[in-house]
Amino acid sequence: MADNTTLNTGTGGDVIASDDITGVKFQRVKITLGADGVNDGDVSSSNALPVSMTTLPSGTNNIGDVDVLTLPALPAGSNYIGKVRLTDGTNDVTVDTSHADASSNTDNHYDVGAYLMGFNGTTWDRLRSDTTNGLDVDVVRLPALPAGSNSIGILGANSGVDIGDVTINNSTGASAVNIQDGGNSLTVDAPLATPVNVQVGNGTLAAGVIDETGVSAVDALAVGGGTAHDAVDSGNPVKVGGVAVSGSATPTSVASGDRTRFIANQHGIPYNIGGHPNLITREYDFGTAAQTDVNLAAALVAADERIYVTRCEVFCDNANTVAVSARVGFGTANVPSASATGVSGMIASHPGIAPGSGIICGNGSGIIAVGGAGEEPRITTSAATSGNTHVIFSYFLIDETP
Repeated sequence: MADNTTLNTGTGGDVIASDDITGVKFQRVKITLGADGVNDGDVSSSNALPVSMTTLPSGTNNIGDVDVLTLPALPAGSNYIGKVRLTDGTNDVTVDTSHADASSNTDNHYDVGAYLMGFNGTTWDRLRSDTTNGLDVDVVRLPALPAGSNSIGILGANSGVDIGDVTINNSTGASAVNIQDGGNSLTVDAPLATPVNVQVGNGTLAAGVIDETGVSAVDALAVGGGTAHDAVDSGNPVKVGGVAVSGSATPTSVASGDRTRFIANQHGIPYNIGGHPNLITREYDFGTAAQTDVNLAAALVAADERIYVTRCEVFCDNANTVAVSARVGFGTANVPSASATGVSGMIASHPGIAPGSGIICGNGSGIIAVGGAGEEPRITTSAATSGNTHVIFSYFLIDETP
């Protein structure tokens, strides 16, 4: 059914406000204020319904938000509003007004949580980063600290406090802080706002700072390569520089085993001289006879060696009455055979060297050919009638044993 009710429905009477609830009409009523015979207006947002409150009975009666100005008197003892205590049943967290200073109001009003309190074993006290009211640590759950001034205004202890394998020493401000693993040390030692000197050592290299000299010199940390000589290569390459040397200068000699440096001209182009400290140069005079697969090395090259050739000269005597063919190449027994499609392993070749002339490959200052493992440099020539064939050959060996 619909809300509201029409009176005298046959003649169209007044409509009375009502609410239909499951077929039953409940009359809607407006409240009007006023004493007997007086109309003070209908109840509205601007004409509120008066309410009269009774006085609370004596005793502990908390009602939602509490106006602390009208709280009942606190019982005798240290229970004043200046102190807020949070208790977990055993330990207390206390904000105490007894330590008034410039950071507090003159009437000792404190913001709760503005200060952290610490228990020093006897009393609670404000935690400050000064020597008088420092942060005293209750070490009930920590190993006992050594005797002395062990505050956490500066974290540490005069004689060192070990936490696992970490030691923090010398809490005097500008002293060193050592982090030790029981053997080696990482030291950061510098006063505040100055550069920090970090020393790294590994027991084989004396760690420290190298004092360089010169107008533009800077101190350098003493370091060594990460991979030793003759060890398996690893890591990334390191860019290096040389020192400029005038073209008229003679570099200073160093003793065998001493460290030396790369030199370059004054445009930064390095002086490079190829070769080997054990460069071998051999000379052959074959006379008039033809030669077949002759080994030009001093001996057979081992299976784990390679021969590096830096020079090969073949000359024919002016007294020769014929041109001499010559082929020089690598092989364990033979010079590689000539081929119209090309052949590998050759060093030098000439089909007919005229009397009084020759061929030259390299001058000993750089590598011109490298033989295969166990291969020797070999030569095959035709006969030099009435004269001779003359050969000069330079090389060095590299042992490539894994």
